[in-house]
Amino acid sequence: MLVTMYRDGRKPMKTILKCAGLLFLSFLFLVGCGGANTQAKLMNTPQKKSNDYQAKTYNGWTTIKIEGDVEFQIPPTLELRADEFQKMLNDNTLEIANELYKFTNKNLVKQIVAQTKGTNDLDPTAIEHFVTVKFRIERFSNTLPKWGEDVKFTSKYLKDHDQEVIEKICTYYKSIPDFKSFDAYTIKPSKILEINGTKCTYGQMGMKWEGQEELVIDSYLFFNGDRTYTFSISVKASDYGYWTTKDNDLRNIVNTFQPCK
Repeated sequence: MLVTMYRDGRKPMKTILKCAGLLFLSFLFLVGCGGANTQAKLMNTPQKKSNDYQAKTYNGWTTIKIEGDVEFQIPPTLELRADEFQKMLNDNTLEIANELYKFTNKNLVKQIVAQTKGTNDLDPTAIEHFVTVKFRIERFSNTLPKWGEDVKFTSKYLKDHDQEVIEKICTYYKSIPDFKSFDAYTIKPSKILEINGTKCTYGQMGMKWEGQEELVIDSYLFFNGDRTYTFSISVKASDYGYWTTKDNDLRNIVNTFQPCK
């Protein structure tokens, strides 16, 4: 059940809780729906490794290193999500999410969540331009391509994977009374990109339901031996331009990703 909260007499905070909860659940679906299939598809892929790359660094950005595994930067417009704010979201997210969370996190090693700076303190401006940026490490028993090795998918496989994710998300949410009008759809079909000397998949999807703004999610998936790195940006469609301007483009975060050296 979602509760209504207020800050300094301004509009209720129910919308941000519902929006944040939906972004959280949908990200779990994006990760959980394709992991096993992607794993199997890559096991016998011929490999060609490249070590000729240099990740970008940006002045004034904060560098984050995860367990000596991978590092990246976040801009000063973001902050790491505080435990207290995450607990508030957990307490106000649909209970039905519990089993989904357990299923999609069975391979989880580490997750880092960043959001609009000021959100932890429920700052009204931060809430107005709320965005969620997530980075996850998951470990698998099968061997995946290492960083810098080639990754190959057919266009048909990527298209089928996109459709599978969309169908599962819609089936799940439409089973919940509050989300009967829910819809999810592909905006940019998944494709292979080369970033920092390695191949990854990238795709963009949209979601909307009655009474709420359309959401846009950009998702990148990297491979490195026995693990995957997933990076996603979830934002209101009306704010997408705000977060992708030349001096405020959150997609630049992905250019800072690299294994720790």
